[in-house]
Amino acid sequence: MCLHGNRDSSLVFRELAQAMQPHYQVLCADLRGHGQSEYSGPPFTLEDMVDDIVRLLDEQGLKQVSIVGHSLGSTLALLLSARDPGRVKKLVLMGAAATFRVPFKRPGHGEEITPDTVKQTNAAAVPYFFTADHEEVQHLILEGWSRLPAATHRLMIQIKHPDLRPILQDIRQRTLIITGQEDRITPLPKALELNRYMPDSRMLAVPGTGHFMFLEESETVASAILTFLKEE
Repeated sequence: MCLHGNRDSSLVFRELAQAMQPHYQVLCADLRGHGQSEYSGPPFTLEDMVDDIVRLLDEQGLKQVSIVGHSLGSTLALLLSARDPGRVKKLVLMGAAATFRVPFKRPGHGEEITPDTVKQTNAAAVPYFFTADHEEVQHLILEGWSRLPAATHRLMIQIKHPDLRPILQDIRQRTLIITGQEDRITPLPKALELNRYMPDSRMLAVPGTGHFMFLEESETVASAILTFLKEE
């Protein structure tokens, strides 16, 4: 199961899913309010998003899955693993962090979300998420961010990243932590911290990549994930 990050959609996993499909059944989910999972209700929490994932697994008849999570998707994967460890076989965490604070200016709580606001937010995010050598990835992601409904953008701003450190030592699933060496939004020390806290984890740092390392070096990352998943 592939879980994308905040403001993204399951489309970011297109290449990775294609690489994995000859070997595994692959389910790429759109999180609440993202992609094709439309949402127009009241504010929600990360735990509500985990509930959504569990319902989807139940609807698909999947009792246990390995999860490939990116960014927010990694956070949700960890929360699910802690809450219901029997549902998760292995974890692949990309661009993940135990603690997180947005380092650039975003719209404030209650501030109107306009196309100009989104454009300004995207411009502020660029140095943290992307590398100069992969402009095609930057273009792809910014295009997706610009299509996100204003209501979802507003709701996601209200959600605060929890401190995951208290639960990490109890997560026993075998875990592969993947980080981009030039990622500035969840930099290398964040991956090292996860690796230190999680008892059965290993780490891969991908040179020359940022937050979307699985798009920037797709073959390298896909190969590492497949090797990890195939291990007994």
